[in-house]
Amino acid sequence: MADRLSLRWFHVPFDGCAIWADRLRYRAGEFRPAEAMIRISRPYHEKYGTTVTEGILLHELCHWWLHRSGIPHRENADVFQTLLRRTGAPRRAPAAPLLPRRTYAYRCPACGRRYLYRRHVSGYACGDCCRRHAGGRFDPRYLLRLEVSA
Repeated sequence: MADRLSLRWFHVPFDGCAIWADRLRYRAGEFRPAEAMIRISRPYHEKYGTTVTEGILLHELCHWWLHRSGIPHRENADVFQTLLRRTGAPRRAPAAPLLPRRTYAYRCPACGRRYLYRRHVSGYACGDCCRRHAGGRFDPRYLLRLEVSA
């Protein structure tokens, strides 16, 4: 698809690589100049289909083309905006697909207070217990423990 769009709009084959990216959840796509790589979000493709995915790919190809030509390719550059209008590529992708976010629950061994985090943490202690019993300083007795989800 990248070669076809590149040949149609820029009259040269795409000399980089375009891959699906399962971990791109909140961006539709990205161009990495150092690797000449375009990554397209698989969650966006699954939610919005081929037509939107082609628009996202064309947007990233505009970045590639300007980079290849030695022209600034930032989102707000006038030449980039002009190229987007000329090719009909969207400036922005549709809203990110709502994906379930994993949360990790940690509990204080002393007071039982529950803390929720979006990623694993280590070395965190209960702030209430540290303030109350250790003068506001870190105390390993109040290290949070990960709750095992059922």
